[in-house]
Amino acid sequence: MEFHFQGKREEADAATFLFTPPDGFTWTAGQSIKVEVAGPYGPLEHRFSISSAPYEGIIAITTRLSGSAYKNSLAKLQPGDSVKGYGLEGTFTWRESTAPLIFIAAGIGITPFHAILKQRIHEGAPVPVMLLYGSTTPDAIFAQEFDAWQRERPELSVRYIIGRHITTFDLPDHNEHLIYISGPSLMVDELSAELIERGVPETRLIRDWFTGRLPQLG
Repeated sequence: MEFHFQGKREEADAATFLFTPPDGFTWTAGQSIKVEVAGPYGPLEHRFSISSAPYEGIIAITTRLSGSAYKNSLAKLQPGDSVKGYGLEGTFTWRESTAPLIFIAAGIGITPFHAILKQRIHEGAPVPVMLLYGSTTPDAIFAQEFDAWQRERPELSVRYIIGRHITTFDLPDHNEHLIYISGPSLMVDELSAELIERGVPETRLIRDWFTGRLPQLG
């Protein structure tokens, strides 16, 4: 299906690209989609979590511009250009539970959480969540929105982990929580293994793996 490019906005050390989807296109907050752009030698594709909330009716993808052939083609899009979107999928979505929730995000892994929380808050639904957000710099992506939401919603708590990796010691007493983890594959796998070793059942872990390297932090 064709998505039409609207424009982009800067997001700390990343950028959000906005697209108009075809009529009738729907998704659930937290899902991902493949976006195909024209590259120098043929089509290029990449999978992104959709960072916008469904109620907005706009497909937003948020990414760092790494200088790859794909990212360079993405950055060259002009308003009105079309790209192909397909392969909508994912179960990294809100699950109703009596257990409190912990959201753990590393870097660009924050994007599905942004969509999930934004949709819930728009609906007036409760957000009993502790968000642990790892960022290489204090200027974290979407930080202004998260800060505003936690001022409005006492049940939402946001803690930024700056310049180092998130560990199990950053979590509260977590054996009764439902834990969502989103970030680079190595981070998700290592943190999951630590949690399981500390007694968290794997059934309480909901994971979203991103491609990309883990930053060398303390």
